[in-house]
Amino acid sequence: MADSGNEGMVYGLLTTMHNLGTPFARALGNQVYGLFEPSLSDAKYYIADTVAFRHVVANSFVLSYALALAALLLLPLMPDQKVMAQQRKRQWPASPRYAQITLGLVFTAWVYAITIDMLAMFPSTMCLKIAGGDGCGGAARNATSV
Repeated sequence: MADSGNEGMVYGLLTTMHNLGTPFARALGNQVYGLFEPSLSDAKYYIADTVAFRHVVANSFVLSYALALAALLLLPLMPDQKVMAQQRKRQWPASPRYAQITLGLVFTAWVYAITIDMLAMFPSTMCLKIAGGDGCGGAARNATSV
């Protein structure tokens, strides 16, 4: 994949993208699973163990496995062997714009993952909807619990 002289840069980019996958997936998962009602992050629903909540948990697992299987649909985009990868590299057009887009996407994913994961880590912000919480409407929440 790498030309002579830029092996380190290609290795660094691939390693960065690999290491970014877990925090990005965690951030995205926090937001998606925060949409489930009743909340998957509230222990009282697990303790109550109702049939309705079991269905919510089952649906979260179905979504998780469906997305994992859907990722397999991207496999045909991968080159079969080293020869095919080198052939694509020679024949497909090259442009600095591809590098700019790639670096822009990696940087955006990194900022997104760090932001959401940090918000989900602290008690004062983990209730935010963007962090996968139920919302931090203090007055509204207290009014409904009275």
